[in-house]
Amino acid sequence: MNVTIRKHAIERFLDWQRTTMLSVVPEKAEQVLTRAALKGRVIMRLPGGAVEIEYKDLYLVVKRHRDAVEVITFNGDRAWRNWYRKHHSMARCRPKAVAAL
Repeated sequence: MNVTIRKHAIERFLDWQRTTMLSVVPEKAEQVLTRAALKGRVIMRLPGGAVEIEYKDLYLVVKRHRDAVEVITFNGDRAWRNWYRKHHSMARCRPKAVAAL
């Protein structure tokens, strides 16, 4: 099966690696993301036909086609994913500022 990895997914993976004080080259990141996309289990369906996959405490969003898999983004490990989801969902639900006249 053919695996395509978006540049954004590799950048997010490398950003996550910097927070864990590990250094990984982009080629190694591609290998890890490819393995996770092929062997991971679906944990959530997302809009647009994408699914969130978990593999060895790594979370990524992929879109599966007939004979290919496209890695859209990387969501980090469980702690990083939960922080990101909480932070951004709170930002969406926060009341909007209204200018006083």
